[in-house]
Amino acid sequence: MEDKMDQLLTGFYDFKKMMESRFDTLESRFDSLESRFDSLESRFDNLEGRFNSLESRFDILDNRVDNLENQMNKRFDKLDKQYKSFMKDLRTTRRMAGENMRDVEDLDERVESLEAS
Repeated sequence: MEDKMDQLLTGFYDFKKMMESRFDTLESRFDSLESRFDSLESRFDNLEGRFNSLESRFDILDNRVDNLENQMNKRFDKLDKQYKSFMKDLRTTRRMAGENMRDVEDLDERVESLEAS
């Protein structure tokens, strides 16, 4: 009976050692997983920071595009006004040149009529 008790105690002791070893292995694996998750969390935080930085840069670029668009619109409006003013001045100049040409023709006719008389 003592032998059986010794065997039983030895079996429990061996079982306890085996279970402790397995729990140690399991605990080590959980620590490793926890470390990997911490690393992933850190990488995600890093990515989030980079995305925020990119978003900020896109906002800056968007503002610059808006400013350029406004500047282009102002310049176009200014050029359009200058073109319209130039065309008005050109028409006025043509009209004045036409009137002057008629005046010159009238003077030529008068000079010819005076020369003829």
